[in-house]
Amino acid sequence: MDFDVSNVYTSVNADELHKGDIVCAADSLKLLKHYVQDCIVGTIVSIEPEDSCFRFVDGSGRYALAYLVCPARNADAFWKWRYGQKTKLEMQVLPDGEWTAVTAKMVKSEKDFWCHHAIRVKE
Repeated sequence: MDFDVSNVYTSVNADELHKGDIVCAADSLKLLKHYVQDCIVGTIVSIEPEDSCFRFVDGSGRYALAYLVCPARNADAFWKWRYGQKTKLEMQVLPDGEWTAVTAKMVKSEKDFWCHHAIRVKE
C-alpha cells in the first residue's frame, strides 16, 4: 500500500488509536514504510502512558510508531477478507462512513484496497 503520512501515529497522537486497531508498527520511519508497503500488520493490545517512548503495544512488542491500516470496528471483516472468507462482507473504509462490499472473489490487493484505491462495489 502507498505510504500516507496522515495515517502515522507517534507518542504525541497515540491516544487517537484504540485497542483492536490493526496497524503496522515499527521503531523507525524507514522500517515503518517497509512494513506498510508489504502490509505487515498487527493488532494493538494496548497504548502505553505518555511517559513512554514506545507507546504502541501489539502481540510482538512495543513500538514508537504506528500506521493505521484498519480501525478496530472493522477488524473482524479485515481478517476475514484477508484470509479469503467466501461470504460477502460489508466494510466501512473511509472516514466519511462510505461502505463498500468486499467479496473473496475480488482481487486481493491489500496494497490497493487498504489505501482506498481498489474496485468498489456499490449495493
